[in-house]
Amino acid sequence: MTFTSHHLLMVCLVAWGHYRPGIACAAKLLEETNHLTITLPIPSNWIKEIDDEVAKYIHDIRDPIRNRLRIVPIGNVVKTEIITATFVAGLFSFCANLFTSTPYQQANGNVLSAIRQPDVCLLDISYWDLLCKIRTFNPKTPVLVLAFGNITSTIREVGPEKLGGVGDLSTKAKVLAKETGKSIREAHIEVGSLLLILLWDTHINHNIPALYAREESDYQLDRFTSHI
Repeated sequence: MTFTSHHLLMVCLVAWGHYRPGIACAAKLLEETNHLTITLPIPSNWIKEIDDEVAKYIHDIRDPIRNRLRIVPIGNVVKTEIITATFVAGLFSFCANLFTSTPYQQANGNVLSAIRQPDVCLLDISYWDLLCKIRTFNPKTPVLVLAFGNITSTIREVGPEKLGGVGDLSTKAKVLAKETGKSIREAHIEVGSLLLILLWDTHINHNIPALYAREESDYQLDRFTSHI
């Protein structure tokens, strides 16, 4: 494992429709930032599925990017349950080790080497107890909350164009007003209408990974939500 200058702890809700976009997000962050290590705790009984999903974005296990993604199995989950006591207890135990930079014995018996405590934590929704626990470990650690199940639409709506987003709409409205002589209000309305068309047009290449709904479905969803 190559240790880098920045460390991100990413915790997804235990649902396949959250891990899939979460992994896509992690792969993109690692691709864009070469000084970042991401730690991703996962259910112990999902290792193969997670590895297969990671391989869609990082094809070679020898790729330096893959070396900066630490996947940590911490406890089994029941497929029909989103949050189980075993997994949450494993999360708390793992984070206690992580924030004290001590080695951690994984559920499979392997020992994970110590790493610097996270510089930033990125938590999925419904992890209030974990947020409170992190605050006791280090109250100064920034904690961000992201609904991973809606990550594609989030990037699409407010992200930069290089990541498949619509870009800076305010600047686009100003340019449109200057070029056409329209008022700023008229330009904003026109640009806003364009945004809605872009978001709902499933034929546009969004340049971002497909978003998936439900745990057992490959239904690709390019709209505002990943849940039906």
